[in-house]
Amino acid sequence: MNALRFYLPLWALALPLLIQAQESTLKVPDKQFELHAYQAAIQGFTAYLTDHPEDNTAIVSLARCYTMVNQPAKAVDLFAKAQATKPLAEKDLILYAQSLTRTGDYRSAEDLWSDIAGTYPVLAQQGIQSCQFAQASDSDKKSARVKAELINSALSEIGPCWSNDRLYVNVFNPNLPKYPNGWIQGEQYHYLMNSTVDGNGFLYPLKPVKQEARPTPNNGPVTFSPDGRTVIFMRASLAGNARLSTEAGFQSSLFIADVNSKGLWENIRPFPFNNATYSTAWPQFSPSGMELFFSSDKPDGLGGFDIYRTGLGSGGWQEPQNLGSPVNSPGNEITPFYTREMLYFASDWPTGLGGFDIYKAIS
Repeated sequence: MNALRFYLPLWALALPLLIQAQESTLKVPDKQFELHAYQAAIQGFTAYLTDHPEDNTAIVSLARCYTMVNQPAKAVDLFAKAQATKPLAEKDLILYAQSLTRTGDYRSAEDLWSDIAGTYPVLAQQGIQSCQFAQASDSDKKSARVKAELINSALSEIGPCWSNDRLYVNVFNPNLPKYPNGWIQGEQYHYLMNSTVDGNGFLYPLKPVKQEARPTPNNGPVTFSPDGRTVIFMRASLAGNARLSTEAGFQSSLFIADVNSKGLWENIRPFPFNNATYSTAWPQFSPSGMELFFSSDKPDGLGGFDIYRTGLGSGGWQEPQNLGSPVNSPGNEITPFYTREMLYFASDWPTGLGGFDIYKAIS
């Protein structure tokens, strides 16, 4: 008697492999998002949605990515599409409300903040107040005029610093006709560039700063001592997000260097109050050069990033002091700039127009 044989159709044998392949297409961008590689995750989720356009999980994940790379309009469209199919989780409603605020749709954002007030009363109340303030201020006449410089590009230019009539600015993936040896290209990398003003008041095209023998990405923003002989700079570890976003998961430390007569940086050394468990960021010398302001998300702060101040004594930089309230808040305070009489900084917490707004404190 012949042994019984059981045959499976070829499609049935391939089914587990097809399922596994489908799952892996989401596993990769999910892991990239977890590692804060948002640009790579955007590509992965976008490719997956090409074949699975109605997958709500992937739509929400892509929307989250866009919130992290500061493209709120795209995030709004995706959150709206996902919510039309299935109610969003409250943490995604927060991102949705923040994105609506950043696009200027304050009325819709206020409604969303009201929906989550029961679970996140403090955060929701802050969001509601900001939306109400923004709508009330919409008709105010502004005396300042802002014009975009010609050096701006489609990516980010951040952290401007003037020293000895020269502008220093960090540029993500600069578009140069010739790249220095060792230059790493990619949207997640920024390099310190510099420029001067021409006779017509415009900035000359940006050129790379000769910092070290080999260019190092993600150095900056920077601050120079009044005599230009000392530079303190921020060195960040980014993983594919084209901005230094407080919620996007970057890590950073401060470093100090001496500037020689040729403008090259020497004797690079870590700031004595760096720590592997938190970031130090956005340094700013005081006009005297005897104080340094910076931001940090140290656990002893009021929440998020706070602004700290340290003085230069005979033994070096002294223990930093948190500036406390009302400068610091439960949100994030970053990019301090001190002018003897005023401290300017950015915050995403007090009543504002959405995202980070600029505030000043009188000393």
